[in-house]
Amino acid sequence: MSLSSPASSVSPRHLVLRPQGEQQPGANEGSFSDAHRRKLPPLEVGQEQLFSFFRPSLPAGKYNVTTAQKINTKDGKQNLEKKSQQTFTVVTPQYALSDGTIKSVHPPPGYSAPVEALPHIVFNDPYLPWERTASEVIEHSNLFQVPWLAILVFTEDELRIAPDHSAGDNSIFREIPELMACKPDGNLSIPIPLEKVNRLKNCETPIGIIEASGESTEDSAQTIFLKPKLFEALFRGSDRPDLTPYGHLAHIRRVNTAGMANAGVFSEAYFSVVLSHRIGSLNHSSPTSVFAHLVSLEGIEDMKWPLQDSTQYVALASLHSWTYTCLPPGTRNLKDMMRYLGNTRDLLRARPSVPDSELSSDQRYVIARMNEGYSLARYLVQTGEETTAIFRGVLTPTYVPRPISKDWTMVSDCGLDLQILDRRLGIPDITYYAAWQLGKVTAIADVAFSTALATLRSQIHIPAMKDAKASILKDAGLYHDREDVVKHAPRVVTALKKIQSDAFVNEGQQDLLERWTGIPQAPVDLSLNNANLEAKYTQNTLAAAKELSLIDPGGKNKNSRDATPSEIYNELNQSRTAEWPIVLSWILDKMFLASIPSQYLLVDPDNLPPESVRFFHLDANWIDAFIDGALSISGQLETKFDAVRIAIKQMFNDYLDAPLPSTGQPPQIPSYGFFVRSDIINHYPDLRVTAEYFPARSASTPSILRQVNISDGVLLCLLDASPFDSEGSRLTRLKFTQAPHEQSFVVGNHLDAAELHTNYHKIYSWHDDSDPALSLCAEEITYKANEPDTGTTSDAAQIFKWGENNSIRTIQFPAWSDHLLQRLQENMVEKETKRPTFLEKTATPAVTSLQLKEPICELAIEMDVKNPAPSVPGLGQRRYLWIPSTVTSESQAVAQSHMVTENTETLARRSVVAPLKPTGIRKRLTPMDPIHQAPHYSYIRPASETLSNYVARALAPNEEKQMKPSMASSQTGASMIPVQDTVRAPASKPTYKLLLFPVGSPVTTSNGDAGTIPMVRRQDIVFSLTLSNPKLVGQFFIHEIRVMIPMGAAVDPEGNFLMENYHGPGPSMLSNLRFNVIASVTSDQKSLILRLIPRTTREHGLPFQKALEMSFLLNLVDVNVFNQETLVTISTSEFYNDDQGHPLQVFTQVHDVNLVLLLPSV
Repeated sequence: MSLSSPASSVSPRHLVLRPQGEQQPGANEGSFSDAHRRKLPPLEVGQEQLFSFFRPSLPAGKYNVTTAQKINTKDGKQNLEKKSQQTFTVVTPQYALSDGTIKSVHPPPGYSAPVEALPHIVFNDPYLPWERTASEVIEHSNLFQVPWLAILVFTEDELRIAPDHSAGDNSIFREIPELMACKPDGNLSIPIPLEKVNRLKNCETPIGIIEASGESTEDSAQTIFLKPKLFEALFRGSDRPDLTPYGHLAHIRRVNTAGMANAGVFSEAYFSVVLSHRIGSLNHSSPTSVFAHLVSLEGIEDMKWPLQDSTQYVALASLHSWTYTCLPPGTRNLKDMMRYLGNTRDLLRARPSVPDSELSSDQRYVIARMNEGYSLARYLVQTGEETTAIFRGVLTPTYVPRPISKDWTMVSDCGLDLQILDRRLGIPDITYYAAWQLGKVTAIADVAFSTALATLRSQIHIPAMKDAKASILKDAGLYHDREDVVKHAPRVVTALKKIQSDAFVNEGQQDLLERWTGIPQAPVDLSLNNANLEAKYTQNTLAAAKELSLIDPGGKNKNSRDATPSEIYNELNQSRTAEWPIVLSWILDKMFLASIPSQYLLVDPDNLPPESVRFFHLDANWIDAFIDGALSISGQLETKFDAVRIAIKQMFNDYLDAPLPSTGQPPQIPSYGFFVRSDIINHYPDLRVTAEYFPARSASTPSILRQVNISDGVLLCLLDASPFDSEGSRLTRLKFTQAPHEQSFVVGNHLDAAELHTNYHKIYSWHDDSDPALSLCAEEITYKANEPDTGTTSDAAQIFKWGENNSIRTIQFPAWSDHLLQRLQENMVEKETKRPTFLEKTATPAVTSLQLKEPICELAIEMDVKNPAPSVPGLGQRRYLWIPSTVTSESQAVAQSHMVTENTETLARRSVVAPLKPTGIRKRLTPMDPIHQAPHYSYIRPASETLSNYVARALAPNEEKQMKPSMASSQTGASMIPVQDTVRAPASKPTYKLLLFPVGSPVTTSNGDAGTIPMVRRQDIVFSLTLSNPKLVGQFFIHEIRVMIPMGAAVDPEGNFLMENYHGPGPSMLSNLRFNVIASVTSDQKSLILRLIPRTTREHGLPFQKALEMSFLLNLVDVNVFNQETLVTISTSEFYNDDQGHPLQVFTQVHDVNLVLLLPSV
């Protein structure tokens, strides 16, 4: 199954925007001037209005416009009359339809339908069937006009050209050589150039007759070839072909489109419908392919009649065609399909096929995770290994509380800190990490959004930083704003006057030179490391964002004349900035799942099997992660100072808090929904969906927030309430109903080769409420194929013609319509007053369509309204973007009591390696404080204090084998023991030499130290590891090499240290890209660990022969400054496996590094 959101210029939130007056009328709704001049009353939900036809103002053809102008002099003595004439042609489609003309066809191409079905086609243009003139003979009236289009249904043998007639001397194409080898397309039509149609031999066609008029703009026509006998049966007449039956087979429907996926873009829509009076095959006991063709009726009346005996075929122009499968009599119908669909409702997850009693405890745990919507996914970790992770998308079968943890910040710089480690499975949950990355990539790909976001960030950041620095300088007395300058102006003027007097000199000044001696001023820290500046900046960003979220005081409010400048922008008024509407609309669209890739909606196809209804919740944490990833781009500062991102989220939350003027309620945000996957969606793309709530909602509040067909046969509906909501209204019922313009047509209740069973429906000119009956007759009427034809309108042969060997299979007009009219006039009488309830004198096309329509089927799904909704804390609350500062203690308690068990004591600092002690079933992988930005991304992660004495866990799948001897799995976690208990020491080993030197300086060593580093701040240092014994023979596989750098202040009594801490962007490899270098810190923040991990996926590790040299760069190191030359120590630890994958002894070396005040001259 392939899912893809349909490309459309229509907003995914049009159902929500329409009540607010934002949805503008489109071409389909705004072009029907003839209908709108009638001032038709609006339709209620579920209503439709039928018209027999719309007459175009100017049908296709040539027209002459004549103008006459009379000019007279004032005295009337001279008169001049000028006449001019202009000829123009109204051109309409004639042999091919333009894209977008067809709304739908039934049965859909490739699908099946019962034998009773009468295929039909729906056009977006209500005038199309009458834009050309098909008959000049039949009298037209205000209630009847013959269209120029008709639907005809054929079997393969009725359209197949005999082999001797398609090639050879007897071919009908013998004078058109290029068509001799032409093969019919899949629908058995052949393209023929218009100028060569008349060269067909033994073939009659109306195409040549109408082509001579010169109105056609096409070069060729798709042509089908009918046998003469079939053509005469379809157009039987006395002296010419009769087109009267086809005047009953086209009409117009005006519908209210509420609850429809495709047509629901507009509140009302007009569609023209053309249906067939011929059914599929009756001669087959198994499903049979039949071909429906939309043919042109132009020129048929002008053909020679009757056809000549030499005529072998009649060629008709086909403007559109499709194939469907005709089912034999007695097969399943729409009612059965809906009943089956209603019994398949479930949650959006796959059901296990093995009974729970046959599963182990571990298997039951995996099934439990699958029941939460998780699936296994392939995952490539940062170190290059391929492993397994669990993953689910934004749609979950169970409610996920938010936040998952009280420490859930949802302000990330890469998304890695949003991973959750499942301790029992030993694999990470990458759901929110993937959501964050998807949000970032989606935002970068949208040029308009990324540009608007960058500008909006600048509009918030620049004044916020400027005011924050000004406040700091003002507190230090180094800055005065305009008000301060004006306030102190008198004192300045007074002081200037004193300069010219002796009094100024004698005011405490002993020497004139001292007047230039300034008072020493302590430097002011204007970096964001200043906590006071950071606090002021954060506060200012919220204030600046608040200003930008308001309406433009000079703009015009579209909905209220009393708008005040303090109102929030709500898409119905004028914003103060052009960028905020773009950002706001983009975020809202994504909360409505617009443009979200299908694999994040359905992570496993088994979650949505064919012919099923599946319900789901929208994971608010997933939305938060996605939006945070999107808002992370275009940042001016590093993540830990990114207060602008928080401010933009607060702007969005302010919008969600502001009531809309039309409803008085805040904007609706989806939180619940369902999928429908069924052939019913293919048959009826505009299937009407109605949601009912308790308490009932007002008419201005949409019941469905989004309804869209995201793939063939897959319908997505989003709601803002679930059946379990404890606040506000809750969902109680869903109804699925055929759309009025998609009602199918049938010849009767049952049809086979012997009988036709039908009922005549009641059709009212005015409705009689006292008559609830659905049909005219209490009993079903049966017409038999073998009844004699007496010539009366009630005979079966006059109503439906089977033909010899079921070759005709058509409803007979006007006999059928006359019989219908007679029965309506006889039976449509009010019981008490005997007053007729049907007043029409003619069976119009609208009446014909009402009789032939199949009864509407409706599926209702009850949400157990008799039982009270269970109380689920947090369920039903309004949706906002998560901002940590707005979390209340109550919401924290809710988050901690559902779905995820968190140990908050160790949550703030955690490594990608397993902890030393069990800390719970699931843990988030949380980074240390964010680091400075750099052109590349590297991330510092905390590690255990005694990490060098333990083997790293949960790094890659190839470590599983070596972990088994030292790791006991339990439900609560993994117990770890020191490596020394399970390893052995080799006789000899590889030896690596460590060298350190600053970038751009030569390598300088003395007394065997590892290098000389100048005591300079913010420098880049190269670490080089070189194999000292490359000729060593042995099986050593590098598992990991660690460089541990103790950290502390220059005056630390515990010793001398290279650096006090590290806030740089992290390390990067310079050579031997077989390795990744990852930085982490110990939990006590006293050591920086640089880990060289091979990228290899080999089970044992990387052979040491492939690591003769490894070097990496540590960027922006703040080297401690001492008063004199100082030695500091750095250690390296080498982890090896043998050829069996068993860990060897850890080899640790200590290296001295010489810190100097200045580099020696060279």
